[in-house]
Amino acid sequence: MDPDKENYEILQINNGYKCDLNHLINNIKNNNRVIFTKFGDGEYNCMIHTVGNNCDGDTYTNDLGDKLKEAFNELSYLSKDDDGIYIGKWHSDVQIMLRYYSSIFYDFLKEKESNLINIPFVDYHYCYNEHRHFGENKDLYNFVKTIQEINKYKLVVSNEENVKLSLIFKVNNYITIPPNSWYANNLYDKLYNAIDNQLNNYNDAIVILSAGLATKVLIKDLAIKYKNASFIDIGSGFDLLARKRMTRQWYDCKEHGYLDEYNYYKDLLPIDF
Repeated sequence: MDPDKENYEILQINNGYKCDLNHLINNIKNNNRVIFTKFGDGEYNCMIHTVGNNCDGDTYTNDLGDKLKEAFNELSYLSKDDDGIYIGKWHSDVQIMLRYYSSIFYDFLKEKESNLINIPFVDYHYCYNEHRHFGENKDLYNFVKTIQEINKYKLVVSNEENVKLSLIFKVNNYITIPPNSWYANNLYDKLYNAIDNQLNNYNDAIVILSAGLATKVLIKDLAIKYKNASFIDIGSGFDLLARKRMTRQWYDCKEHGYLDEYNYYKDLLPIDF
């Protein structure tokens, strides 16, 4: 189903974002629960049952696509009345239209009586380094510093190449996942239970996730059970700092490199980082 003019105009109206990053930072400082996750082209492709995988090799499955639709709908619904919930909006309106208003997802939205215009989106790059504007302000520095200093149990969920995220955010625990396709390989329950076991003891913890497509499903399921826990989907945004290399081929490495990023966060990192 091609996007029609009316729907395209509706989507463009919704380019006014809910708030800047300081809003989320202040919520953390005030001990309010925050949730940030984002739906990009990979998630949209999966939601419309595309065959293949995303740029990280995460396999699309119809089951995961349906779970992502449910997660999108549930989190979007909650975000209307909770200013601590932030839904990242993909930066290409045309691509969103082609995916949102494809027949499968459009019918789903109609069934759920959902409308994009009512969702208080934030920028897709809300909680991580957007290369075109890196270093223009101290927002991300303050974001990391706030998480480091908050007196709460903190947990990272990511693959073994990102283990330095535990140093960047000064977390208490790190749950390691396969580099991709853990959902397609039937590991969802195992990972959910691993996080659940942590939150049973620390139900107001902060969980930082860089865990692929099914991150959104985890966040939705865990957020419903743990009303005081925070979940922040950083995606690939700290890969360069954690791995010393770009993980997105379309980024122009001339824009900024590892040393730029290291120097930006240097005061927050261990001397031997």
